[in-house]
Amino acid sequence: MKGDRIWQRRIQVENVVLIAGVAFILGLLAGRTSKVRQHLVLGGHPPLPGEMRGENETLRASVPPAPQTLEEARALVARMEGVSVEELIRLGNLKFDTNQPLLAIAFYERALELEPDNPDVHTDLGVMYLQLGEVEKARAHFKQAQTLNPQHPQSLFNLGVVYYQQGKKEKALAAWEGYLHLAPKGEKAEEVRRLVEELREQKG
Repeated sequence: MKGDRIWQRRIQVENVVLIAGVAFILGLLAGRTSKVRQHLVLGGHPPLPGEMRGENETLRASVPPAPQTLEEARALVARMEGVSVEELIRLGNLKFDTNQPLLAIAFYERALELEPDNPDVHTDLGVMYLQLGEVEKARAHFKQAQTLNPQHPQSLFNLGVVYYQQGKKEKALAAWEGYLHLAPKGEKAEEVRRLVEELREQKG
């Protein structure tokens, strides 16, 4: 009986450690800023030219106030005429970095209407949907990014996060192993490597 209690306590501790590790990675969703965008795994791409030098002030001024629903955000973006794909992505990134997922989604969706084969935008759009709790929509965009570019580590990492949230640990393990294969020295590779090892141990 004493041995059983020790074993159960060990399992509980291992689960807490694993959950804490995943929670740390998911915390990146709320912590990304444009100054460090290139260093964080969940983002789809590095900053566009000019984005770190304040050259998008004109674009910033043209953005309407924050909407209350996604439908309002889409309607506001639809009224913005003559905006290029690059500008739409910049605006989406700006809203991503300032924690305004509704407008970020609307800008990214509009950009994908004009340039549907951009895995980076699919990835960032998926992150925004994940922030809103729309897990299936997030997964669809991460999978689309992988279809467009199987060598895209960020979207593969994000698929692992989604699968883990859904309790699909086998798929999470496969996705994170794939991420480590693509980015063995990535910024978050050590955290992912630890999670992979713990999932393998649980698998037995």
